[in-house]
Amino acid sequence: MNIGVFCSANSAVSASCYRAAEDLGRWIGANGATIQPSEFAKFSTALVLAKYISAIDLDLTLLRTKVTLLLMTAVPAGLIL
Repeated sequence: MNIGVFCSANSAVSASCYRAAEDLGRWIGANGATIQPSEFAKFSTALVLAKYISAIDLDLTLLRTKVTLLLMTAVPAGLIL
């Protein structure tokens, strides 16, 4: 099984970070663990929601904001189910 471990999108990351990511991927694959694509969707959804909610001028009392948050959660959940 091939497992890819994301290290960084920045080219300034040291070679030791890339080696550590490769070692982690090998270790996960060798021990029989699997990572479902939905795990990445959960993590990404949490990051996107946190970024959106942390906006300084966001008004959580507006219906538009609540609907946006609902859609940002429902779309990934719908794709997973």
